[in-house]
Amino acid sequence: MSGESCNAIANGKPCDLATSVVPADVKNGILQFGARTILGTPTARFLFTGNGPVAPTFSLHLVTPYAGTLQNLTVTQDLPAGAGAQTLTYEVLVTDAPTGIRAILLVTAGSGGDFTNTFAVGQGATVSITVIKSAAHALVRLVNAAIQLV
Repeated sequence: MSGESCNAIANGKPCDLATSVVPADVKNGILQFGARTILGTPTARFLFTGNGPVAPTFSLHLVTPYAGTLQNLTVTQDLPAGAGAQTLTYEVLVTDAPTGIRAILLVTAGSGGDFTNTFAVGQGATVSITVIKSAAHALVRLVNAAIQLV
C-alpha cells in the first residue's frame, strides 16, 4: 500500500501509516487525554490517552498518524479542586520532552488553555500530557485535555 491514501475504514484494507499518504483534507485531528482523578500530592502525573481512572506517574503516549503542528491545547477540570493561588500546569510532551505548549490553571478554575504556542511533529511522534501541581491540595477530578494536530 506504499504511497497510497490511508483509508482503512472505507476500503477494508490494513493501513500502514509508515508507508501511506494521509490525504490533506483529514489533517485536522484532535488528540484526547484525560483522567477521572488526579491525586492531591504534588507528584508529577500523566493524563491517560482518551481517559482513565487515577492519573499515573508514568507517561502514556498517543502516536501522531501524520506530520503536522500541535496547537490549541484546551483543558477542563471539575470544581473545586482547592483554594488560593495553587496551580496545575498541564504540559504537552513529545518523546517525553517539553514542547512549550502548556496551560497553567488555578485549582479553582474550570478551564484554560494555550492558544499561542505550537510545536512541529513528524509522523510517528509520541505525544503525552503531564500535570505538575504547585503544592499538595484536594483531588482534581474529571480532567479532559485536547490538543489539535494540523
